[in-house]
Amino acid sequence: LLQFPSTFPGRVHTEPIWATSTYRAPVNVTAATSTDPRLTAVLTNTTLHPDVPTRIGLVRFDPEMAPADENYMASSVWDGLVRGSIARAEDLENRDRLDALWEGLVARAGT
Repeated sequence: LLQFPSTFPGRVHTEPIWATSTYRAPVNVTAATSTDPRLTAVLTNTTLHPDVPTRIGLVRFDPEMAPADENYMASSVWDGLVRGSIARAEDLENRDRLDALWEGLVARAGT
């Protein structure tokens, strides 16, 4: 399990990937992938020896790579209200969508 500190688009974090093989012979790691576009892996050591914790690479977490409609800081989600203006129904819907995105991020962070 990798844990990243709180972050925001524009701030990239990396964490090492450690693995241990329980096989009796060396194992070669051929890839590390994610369906989450914010996460990319770089393998630096692809051989796991039996029962030896091995640093095999890094995971890079780049929040800016999230789809724009899931980026709670993106202007494509909502620019906010102009001070002193009257809120339109669309503005309130956008605010609700932004709140839901934020709640989803908080919920995923707790898992």
